[in-house]
Order: sequence, then structure tokens, then C-alpha cells
Amino acid sequence: MAKPSEELNKKRGERVKELLILWNQDHPDEKKKTQAKLAEDIGMNPIILNDKIRGRRTLTEDDARKIANILGYRFEYIMCFDDYRYNSEQFFLAMQKAEHEAEYLHAGLVCFASLSGYQVTIPSREELSNRNIEEILAKIRTGFTIEKDGSKISLSIDEMNRFENHLCDVIENELKFLFYMKGEGKNG
Repeated sequence: MAKPSEELNKKRGERVKELLILWNQDHPDEKKKTQAKLAEDIGMNPIILNDKIRGRRTLTEDDARKIANILGYRFEYIMCFDDYRYNSEQFFLAMQKAEHEAEYLHAGLVCFASLSGYQVTIPSREELSNRNIEEILAKIRTGFTIEKDGSKISLSIDEMNRFENHLCDVIENELKFLFYMKGEGKNG
């Protein structure tokens, strides 16, 4: 494995310092955690840890895992693999992105379906608020409804996801075909 650059070593050290400060702010009733105490907690010589934090030595994944476990943060953040200090941050941002994409997919599906006389509904935020997690998951699992002429079907989240992905694939292929036909100057 290639040795990390001096700049990356320094950035990793800065993140450890930042997390020590945050840990101390988040735990005001506990004894302040110093670099020396952190070194003791992870079983490392304080001078070596100081060199790693200053970027003079390489902070390894094993070091980052130990530090993360002691301080309660993600080792991936310390290693500069990503910018999420907590798993919850990563989860929240992924959920926001998925929700945003789902809103686009749903809006498109509703438009296409309505052109053919179908009505597609999903649980609203209001229906999901003030419920426990089991009720929310149950509502989402069976909450997609498609209606036409008095007939109604319910789709699970997996069924709806497959349907929307299939629809996206069909549209993408049709658009590629149009670009090919029109973009190449072919008469169609």
C-alpha cells in the first residue's frame, strides 16, 4: 500500500484534533480527554500519537479505528475517506438524496399514469407523522396504490422500486434511440 502524502497525514491529524475538541464539548461532565489520555486509551506512546497528529508519521487505519471507537466517531472520517463524522450524518444525507430522487420518480410516474387514466398515490408525510417506526414501515411497504376505473392494486416498496427502475430504463433506451436517430442525421 502506498504511503499517504504529507498533506493527507496532516489532514488526518487535524481531524483527530477536531474530534478531540468535539468529544470534550459533548462530554462536559467527564474529565477532559487530552492527546496523552487518548494515546493511553488506544495503547500508543503519547509521543508517537503526537507525531501522527502533527502529520510527521502516518496515521494508519488501525489507529483511526481505535481512535474512532474511543471517541465515538467514524474511522472513515478520520482517514479522510469521506466527510461524515457520524453514521447518522451519512444515513441522513443518503435518505435526503433518496427522498429527492423518489419525489422526481413519483412525479414522473404520476404524470405518465394520469395520461393513461391511472391514479398513483403514496403515503403522505402527514400519514406517516406521529407514528411509531413499525407503523411507518408497514404503511410504506404497502402504501403505493394504483387505481383505474374502480380497480385498485397496492404495491410494496420493492415492487414499486422495480417498476420505477424498469420505467426509467425504458425511457432511457427510447431517448438513446432518439438521440441516435436524430443525432446521426438519420431520417426516421
